[in-house]
Amino acid sequence: MKKWWHDKIAYQIYPKSFLDSNGDGIGDLRGIISKLDYIKALGIDIIWLSPIYKSPFVDQGYDISDYYAIAEEFGTMEEFDELLAEAKKRNMHIIMDLVINHCSDKHEWFQKAMQDPDGEYGAYFYIKDGKNGQPPTNWRSYFGGSVWEKVPGYDNKFYLHSFATFLEVMLNKNYSSEYLNQLAEKGGASACEAPAAEEAPAQEAPAEAPAAE
Repeated sequence: MKKWWHDKIAYQIYPKSFLDSNGDGIGDLRGIISKLDYIKALGIDIIWLSPIYKSPFVDQGYDISDYYAIAEEFGTMEEFDELLAEAKKRNMHIIMDLVINHCSDKHEWFQKAMQDPDGEYGAYFYIKDGKNGQPPTNWRSYFGGSVWEKVPGYDNKFYLHSFATFLEVMLNKNYSSEYLNQLAEKGGASACEAPAAEEAPAQEAPAEAPAAE
């Protein structure tokens, strides 16, 4: 079955390096808005925006700390609304790069998970008991080193981070959590508002990786 995007041409924009409209050295939403006519003239139907959410930018904005806020380096929510409106005037679509697999260690949920790893927010991440103070498995991060880091203040609890080894800042979310799945279906998988209280489901430990030879 043909989908709406099948006959469309898409263009990805990494906002930070696209066009700086205010001279601070960082590309921004205003810069993108100013080039919409040019992008349309190229025959582009869809703009795919790399993350513009609030972030400490340890990993170029893919470490998101608030999914409901625009990073001030890029502009304001009002400017984002303007971008959507101006794109619509030109019959163009905006696709957001929504990174829901992991989040920043500055995200409110993770901060609360570290305060109480066995509590409700702890169930939103992969937090597992180790083996006599050692990591639960020998899994390696995509960028080298272990995927596991000790929970501060605990000798035998570890949290999972697959993508960042420097500072361990991008924490994998646990999508066996019913609440996270509900948010993902709504397109807002990492709200900073407190969710309704519910009992955290029991989590199965991940299957152990084979020992390295």
